[in-house]
Amino acid sequence: MLAQGDDYTSVQVTVVNNGDKEVSVNILYFEVTAADGTRKTAELGAAGDQIDTVTLAKGEKVTGAVTVKGKITAKTVYFKNGLLGKSYSTSVK
Repeated sequence: MLAQGDDYTSVQVTVVNNGDKEVSVNILYFEVTAADGTRKTAELGAAGDQIDTVTLAKGEKVTGAVTVKGKITAKTVYFKNGLLGKSYSTSVK
């Protein structure tokens, strides 16, 4: 977890394209689940080191912050490859 304050909580994520097809990364494709089970959508422009909007070719990766509104204990980060793509999740360390 990167930052935690009264207004926002940020986690650092890395998306790696291990497949053969391109992966579209956008802050709006992320959600964070709190320890209490509440799922929160990422806030656009809430962090200066926000993950970039990019298209990753096979073998490429991108790292940046995903920030949600509120002070939470982040448990899981969810990412969807595009608006209709496959969803992935990982635990917050």
